[in-house]
Amino acid sequence: MKEPIVIRCPEFDEVMTFDNSSNIVNCYDRRAYGHPIDEKIINRLNSPAVNAALRPIVEVTADYFQGQVIAPAIPVNEKSFPEINEIVEDCVAKLGIKRPYVVVESSTGLNAYTVGSDDEPFIVIGATLIKVTTTQQLKFIIGHECGHIAMGHVMYHTLASYATTLTELIPIIGKALNTAAGLLLNAWSRRSEITADRAGFLCCGDVEVAKRSLLQIEAGFADVKDIDITTYLENSRRFRKRSFLRRVGEYTANHPMLSKRIEALDMFASSQKYYRTVGKTPTPDAIPDAKLESDIEQLLKVM
Repeated sequence: MKEPIVIRCPEFDEVMTFDNSSNIVNCYDRRAYGHPIDEKIINRLNSPAVNAALRPIVEVTADYFQGQVIAPAIPVNEKSFPEINEIVEDCVAKLGIKRPYVVVESSTGLNAYTVGSDDEPFIVIGATLIKVTTTQQLKFIIGHECGHIAMGHVMYHTLASYATTLTELIPIIGKALNTAAGLLLNAWSRRSEITADRAGFLCCGDVEVAKRSLLQIEAGFADVKDIDITTYLENSRRFRKRSFLRRVGEYTANHPMLSKRIEALDMFASSQKYYRTVGKTPTPDAIPDAKLESDIEQLLKVM
């Protein structure tokens, strides 16, 4: 019998580190900005039983994406999409990761995502997204995807994003993935997005840009400068409270609701954790770590 694949997140000391003696600037420490629930849930997922159940999904996913998505897509490098290439290089340096393979392709539309494994991650950027976003917004979006890589999210994030689709091809373990393992992956994935949003914010350096980058993906071709974020959040909160079925749907989703992600970014930007991460002295009213994570966990709670 073949041994089950063991899906392991890299240890912190395995991540590239930079110092002033190199030609690369110092990078942000992922332990400084990450959501603390990430590692706890990953540790629960990283068991022999779960890994054995997820083995077919890992194999099908790797085969599908490399052949159907990555191979025909246009790679980002110095000669193709040079401006995007510079953004990738900047994000890689700031977050302290090895450069992933980045491509642009048409079917992704107004979106970007990271797939593959922690050893071989791929970032896919929708061609339409490039047309509707500014350079600063792309810094947030690409930084967000690089944040998944920096935190060791990629393998589990791939599984969480595509488990529902791929289990149709693997009926033997479909029920298991759509119950305990699938729901646990989604619970972790929602929290991993909060961490990745923080990474994107650190890469673009402006919380307003970060929030409007998220809104741009939702707004499509509409100009997000016409959106009043305060009013948007107030209306979203009102309808969130009224809908029970919304909570049921979010329970099985792998991303938090957009308005929650924006609120979480605002909290992080006003926190002691953020100030420490960027090497600044916290303001007197900065949110303490325990309150920050408690408030965000309450925000993400769906049941």
